[in-house]
Amino acid sequence: MNLNLGMTHLRCIVAIADHESFTAAASALGMVQSSLSRSVAEAERRLDVTLFERTTRRVVVTPDGVAVTQ
Repeated sequence: MNLNLGMTHLRCIVAIADHESFTAAASALGMVQSSLSRSVAEAERRLDVTLFERTTRRVVVTPDGVAVTQ
């Protein structure tokens, strides 16, 4: 996996992994949830992987997401 990401992408990914919630991560980063979602979508597009499994109730980090956050 080629990590072609900026610091904002990485901060967003780590915050979501830590908070297990897009809303809580956005709040912790002082940004709106829609901006956070766009940043993660861009990171996933650049990496060509899924970083998080999303449901209406929770967010789970995928193995690729774990690799990025470590």
